[in-house]
Amino acid sequence: MKKIVVLLFLINLPVLLNAQGIRFSFLTNPQFSWFNTESKNIGNEGIRAGMKFGLHIDNFFAEHYAVSYGIFLNSTGGKLRFSENTLIRFDDSNDSIPQQNVLTYRLNYFSVPIGLKLTTREIGYSTFFINTGFDTQVRFKAKADLASLDYSREAITEEISLFSFSWFLGAGVKYSIGGHTALIGGLSYTGGLTNILTNEDLNASINSLQIQVGILF
Repeated sequence: MKKIVVLLFLINLPVLLNAQGIRFSFLTNPQFSWFNTESKNIGNEGIRAGMKFGLHIDNFFAEHYAVSYGIFLNSTGGKLRFSENTLIRFDDSNDSIPQQNVLTYRLNYFSVPIGLKLTTREIGYSTFFINTGFDTQVRFKAKADLASLDYSREAITEEISLFSFSWFLGAGVKYSIGGHTALIGGLSYTGGLTNILTNEDLNASINSLQIQVGILF
């Protein structure tokens, strides 16, 4: 997976060197994630707290418009209740989730969002923005908890799709603290577009609400 990150950076390097009006931000986004399900035998059973952090880049092609993208590490997941006995493939063994039991998913992804950012003129020391687009994620770790069978942080790599796709919409404000440096704060919602489960009989995507906190350089 490290090779994927390096490849993504090299692909974007010519853009970074030649583009005008580029601004870099480091974002740390606490988030709350949950499942949206489309299968009768599974249902969302609550939220899970996580964190998404990494490098965000704004490439302004006009005074108030920018193409935004970045590379992030995303710790996410959720909880699913199974209404029927269901076979699950742990990395070390296969087991059956008993009826009405809850499986907690702990998922980690490399995230590569790309979108469009619209900003206002500076009002005092503040500039407001809206950011929307799509996010491509590559799974690099997948674990789960199942209390009834004493499973804790057990690897379930084969149960989770390698790729997932989602859309996002966010809004916030940056507050200038001198020169080109500014503090960033905002909220962002992400809606899953694809099934993250490899089991063809199950369908679940991940939604999340993020609190955006960062610094612009």
